This record gives sequence, C-alpha cells and structure tokens, in this order.
Amino acid sequence: MGFDLLAGYVRVIDAEGNSDDLPGRGFNRDTLRYGGNINWRPGGGLFSWRVGYLGTYNFFENGTFERLNNVRHQFNTRGRWRFLPRSALLWESSYHLVRYTHPDTPQNDGDVVRTRVGFHGLVTYHLSLLGMLGWTASFYQPQVRSIAPRQFDSFLADAEARWFFQTRPNLDDANVATGISSVALGYTRTFGDSYWGSFYQKDRGHIEFSMFILGAVVGGIEFGVARIGFPEVVSVAPATTQPAFSQVRIDGKLFAEYRFTDTLAVNTTFRFDQVNSPIVANEDLKFTRWQAYLGVRWFM
Repeated sequence: MGFDLLAGYVRVIDAEGNSDDLPGRGFNRDTLRYGGNINWRPGGGLFSWRVGYLGTYNFFENGTFERLNNVRHQFNTRGRWRFLPRSALLWESSYHLVRYTHPDTPQNDGDVVRTRVGFHGLVTYHLSLLGMLGWTASFYQPQVRSIAPRQFDSFLADAEARWFFQTRPNLDDANVATGISSVALGYTRTFGDSYWGSFYQKDRGHIEFSMFILGAVVGGIEFGVARIGFPEVVSVAPATTQPAFSQVRIDGKLFAEYRFTDTLAVNTTFRFDQVNSPIVANEDLKFTRWQAYLGVRWFM
C-alpha cells in the first residue's frame, strides 16, 4: 500500500472573439490543482486499486469574467486486474462537483457521475489493444441568474491500437519513456464542464508516433481531429436562446528529449491548436494557437 500527493499550476491564454481584445485581458485564466491518492497492490501487482481526490480552482484574470470563477472537486477510484500475463481488465468511476463562487454567476452548479470498464492487452508481442466503454450522467442545477440547466446522459468510449517495433513481454514496459518505439491509432469520446452552456461533448480521433533511438534520444509526434458539440443555451435574464452548435478542432504535438545520463534529461514540446467555429452571439470563436515548452526531467 502507498500514497501520492500532487499540486500544480497552469496559466491559459485565450483572447476574446471581438475587435476589442487587449493584451492581458480576454479569457486568460489560472488553474490551481491539488490532491492525493491511496494505492493498494496485493498479490504482487496482479490486482491494483486506487482511490483519490482532485481539487481544482479556476479564476479569470479579467474582472469582467470573475462570475465564471469556480471550484471543482473530484472523487475517483480505478482498478486493474491482470488475469493473464499480458492482459488486464480495467475499471474506473468518479464523482465530480463544480461550484461557481460568484453569487450572480450565469453558470450552473452541478454534479457529474462517470464510470467506465474495459480491456488492455498485448494480443501479440507487437500489438497492444485498449478499449473502454462507460456512461456519464450530469445533474446541473439552476442558480439565481443562471442559464436554464441542460443535462448530459450518454456513453463514453476510448479505443486504441498500438504497434511496437520491438517485441514486448508485458504491459508494464509498453511506453516510450522506457525505451519503446511505437505507432498508435485511437478514438476518444469524452464529456466536460463548459463556460459556454453547461457542458460539451468531444469526439476525437488521433494518430501518434513515438521513438527511442541510440539509447538517449526520445521523440514523438501526435496529430488529432475532434468535433466538439455544445447544446442549446437558454438564458433566463435576459430571455434569449442560442441554438446548439459544433466546432472542429485540429491539434498537434511534437516532443523531443535527450538523456544525458540514466537520471537526467532535457526536453522540449511544441503544441498547435486550431479551432474552426461558427460565430456565436456575435463572438468569433475561431483561433489558432502555438505553444512551446522547455523542461528538465530527473528519473528517480
């Protein structure tokens, strides 16, 4: 039995979709994350169980949008049972709460329940398959000045086929961090809280290639295309209705790392995002964003 703790900070830059955008304004927001997990692995790791909590505080730098500040609490559990040397059954469930901190928020407080079950296995020494299927139900509640709550009640899915260029004897070492080159094709259907309406549904397909060469160089490239759907939004005050709409999102990631020793490495990551969206409530939601990161990794 063991435990782990986590803490993190992320700053996201998002401009408003109109001609009045100013540097340092827009939808720029900061996110603080904190939490921990308890892990249990009896039977030499054939069975594992994880129970944890994740707290998130999101706040906007522009005072115009402080009504969207919120706190989120997520209680989660997941497990794995290895019933064959190279295969495992997976399951996970979570209970998620979102609470907006401003009394005049236009958003809905709510609770979300998620659960999924699936399979992960090396069906040959080169081919790994992952498949998970589940369900999500939301329970959003109206606030004093909020939009009329809409509910999501549908399935979740995650599927991936991955081909390893070198043979793998087990599941635990099947990733590029341990020196395994591979190519993967996958699909994911997810659901999340949204600042436009109560929620969004996302269907994304992706292709990924990763490599480990000369015992020191790690590289990877990923490309994805997603459809993001938003439901109809009915505002109470003033009384307005915004029809449902969808966006197409293209994303890419390039990663490279050089390992000086067995314990020290430096890396760089480049990200690209492009959103194609109709104009919604006089807001042009289309954007293109480039990001670049430098990092240092220390292996324990």
